[in-house]
Amino acid sequence: MNSMPYIILTYIVALSLPGLFSIETKSIAYAIYQIICILFLIFFIFINYIKYRKKITFPKPALYFVALYLSFLTPSVVYSTYIAIANGDSIANIAQFILPIVLCSSLMIGSSYSKLSALELDKIMKFILLFILTCALYNMVINYETILSLSSINGSYDVDIKGFFTNRNVFGYMMACGMACGTVLFAKYKKPITLVIMTIIGANLFFAMSRGAILFFLVFLTLFILSKTKNKIGATLVLITLLALLAGVLFNNTFVQNNIIRSDNGDTGRSELRSYGIQRFIYGNIVLGEGQNAIKEIEKEFKHSSFHNLYIETLATQGLLGFAALIICTIYIWINIKQLKRYNLTYYSFFLSFFVAYLLYCTVEALPTSYATPNSIITTYILILLPLFVLNFYKAKSLRKGIKR
Repeated sequence: MNSMPYIILTYIVALSLPGLFSIETKSIAYAIYQIICILFLIFFIFINYIKYRKKITFPKPALYFVALYLSFLTPSVVYSTYIAIANGDSIANIAQFILPIVLCSSLMIGSSYSKLSALELDKIMKFILLFILTCALYNMVINYETILSLSSINGSYDVDIKGFFTNRNVFGYMMACGMACGTVLFAKYKKPITLVIMTIIGANLFFAMSRGAILFFLVFLTLFILSKTKNKIGATLVLITLLALLAGVLFNNTFVQNNIIRSDNGDTGRSELRSYGIQRFIYGNIVLGEGQNAIKEIEKEFKHSSFHNLYIETLATQGLLGFAALIICTIYIWINIKQLKRYNLTYYSFFLSFFVAYLLYCTVEALPTSYATPNSIITTYILILLPLFVLNFYKAKSLRKGIKR
């Protein structure tokens, strides 16, 4: 019955591989690949259910969340799909609206009964860490010439170091997730090999030059250290001092200034995208959003395919109903993480730090949960599914103890 967490992990790996086969995003081939992966996922979910159906008990809070989440999201998705069909959009664009509903239902209903102990969760974290290490090593092999010449580039946009992922922001975020998993494993086991792996992944995070991904990990690391330290005031002062010293060194480094901080470019026009997204929301369909039309407009006006802010993009594309679904998802994540505090403080700190870092990351990148992309699914997996699986284990354990008494 515990095979489901690993089946979903396999799905995450599969979603990461289209770049290896030169499959371009927004192409029909990419949409077909996503659909095939989902069909295989649903097939294995069904087989697992048939095999263990007599032992399966679905947690009611998870089912309530799915019902509430989809009741808000579905009208917006139906409207967006209708607009896309009316405009003659590609199958790939149409599929992007439908996939979140299919994925949320499949992942939550199909695996919400799964249970993971702390030791099993450690294995999951090791699996993610090793997968991200593989991605990092592949990137270093195929881009070694570019990496060696980084010191001579004029700007970060002269190169696009992304491994086999869609772009460097996705690649950077995946590296940051690997670093987060490595952090919790090192905190538990203190193994030097974990630091070696994290050094390799951290180097690739730097090579990606994705400011959002670097910010994500720094926020996660800061919060995780503070949450694990008893002397909060002392730890805060030490962290502030170290960060100040690090900032002083980095801010005076020409390469970091030009390619990571990019002070000359500011936010690379993203404030204009956000302002435009708010306008699209206010003057568009406030309740249901504008679907793909909102994305088409920024592609036309700004040559971008995203508003680089999840909250504004949700309002522009899915309206108030889509935004309400986002809020419901956020509250559900928070409730589950908060419950973990009673059972496992280390993983409570991990999930909480990851959650806050993700919320901040979404102010500079539009990364929703339950989308058929590797960065979205790994976020869904870490923030929604894993806390649920661990809670299921501890609640079942408490129930067994109560029965024995």
